Amino acid sequence: MDLCDLLAQHGWLTAEQADRIRRTAATSQVGELLRTGVVSPAAMVDALAQHTGLRTLDAMDLKPSSQVVSLLPWDLAFKTLILPLRTEVAGDGCRLHMAVADPLDQTNLDEVADLTGCRLVLALADAELLKAAIERTYSSVVTRVIARPIDQQPVPSSHQDNSPHHNGPSTVPSHRVVDDVDPAMQIRALVNLLERSGIITSEEYLDELHHLMEQGES
Repeated sequence: MDLCDLLAQHGWLTAEQADRIRRTAATSQVGELLRTGVVSPAAMVDALAQHTGLRTLDAMDLKPSSQVVSLLPWDLAFKTLILPLRTEVAGDGCRLHMAVADPLDQTNLDEVADLTGCRLVLALADAELLKAAIERTYSSVVTRVIARPIDQQPVPSSHQDNSPHHNGPSTVPSHRVVDDVDPAMQIRALVNLLERSGIITSEEYLDELHHLMEQGES
């Protein structure tokens, strides 16, 4: 049973609407439902809580540490509406506690499990609250990573003409394309380039994330 089946069973979707959501959902049914507004997030949470018995989180619960967030790339978190919250080490290995909007989406859950190497412990969250928490959390993490002192000035190039008579227009553009790109995407692009260049591997990247996470929790 998927989310559309469950909502149809509860009377929130007709069979025709459920089929249409499945056809048009690019990455997840819950994302398409949120986009179209056919079913309210509250109704989705209520149906899923009854069906799965999972605990439902509120906004105050959706505040993970930056170390844990680093385990899941921002693009995957947005695509799946999944937010990592904390980890624990158990006898069967690493466990990753996560807030999810659709615990029935096994494809996306498997992708997260494969990427992190952890067993997943799920809790429910309202899709709109979760989307806002993901945007807030990843924006905050990236801002802390790339921030630099306000008074830091660029070091002049040895080839730069700083003479007083140089009064022509600057050849440095006032706006760069990269300024329009989400900082999280910039960081992910850098990691992808390092992996493709053979400088690092995905395993080394994940090992380093686990190492930083353990340092943060110690």
